[in-house]
Parts: sequence; C-alpha cells; structure tokens
Amino acid sequence: MRTIVLGIGNDLLGEDAAGVLAARLLRHRLGRHIDIEETAVTGAALMECMIGYDQAILLDAVLGSGAPPGTILELQPSDLSRVANPSPHYAGIPEMIDLADQFGFRFPRSIRIMAVEVTDNLTIGAPISRQVESGIQELASRVASMLEGT
Repeated sequence: MRTIVLGIGNDLLGEDAAGVLAARLLRHRLGRHIDIEETAVTGAALMECMIGYDQAILLDAVLGSGAPPGTILELQPSDLSRVANPSPHYAGIPEMIDLADQFGFRFPRSIRIMAVEVTDNLTIGAPISRQVESGIQELASRVASMLEGT
C-alpha cells in the first residue's frame, strides 16, 4: 500500500507552517520508508499531490476549532463540510474525492487529516507559540507511531 504524508501550510505565515514543520520532523525519522512531502498549494491543486497513493495522511494547522492551542485534532474527510461554491482555487477534500472518482484517478481511499490548533495562521513572520511548537512535536510523534513498521 503506497502511503503519502503531506505537510500542508506556508512557512512564511508563522503557525500556518505547523503541518510542514511536522512533515520535516517525520522526514528525518521515516523518510526512507514513507513518501513525505510538503506543499503550500490549496484547492484542486492539492489533489495532484495525492494521485497514485492508496493512503494519505494530511498534516495541517487549524484555527477556530475551540480547542486550546497545540491540541491535535484527528479528522476524516466525512468530518469536513463541503465547499458551497467550489472552484479550482477553492475546493476541499470531499470535492477532490469526487473529482478523482469522476476522472478515474487512483486516489487514496484512506485519508486521515491530523491538525494542530494554532493561534495565528495569517501573520507573515509571526513566531510559533510554545504550545503550538509542542503540538507540532506531538503530531510528528503520533504519525510516526502510526506508520513505523510500514
């Protein structure tokens, strides 16, 4: 089973880089056995990163869940709302699954989203809080534990 771990975020936007930073930690630990990638793309462009894989673990930052900063949230695509007016620039995971099915792409049937609750994902150059840094470390540890031996 081909697996990709995809760190999503923009490392110029402070805590928005949580997924990317966790992917970098994992690359040192699992990089020879699992495909670990980083991306700042969004929308339908994100779909291209996952084509050809059976399983995907998406690492990201989330803001506004109500959880304390640094909390790890584990989600499935079914937990996500559909985008009201999808476009190539603004599409979510459920829309990508639909598109992949329509076009017959080999797309992960198992998608797990693991995110760190952050406090600021919009400020260029913002520092990463101690709580979020701890959450990034915890996220990398959890994913490594899930995948070790694969």
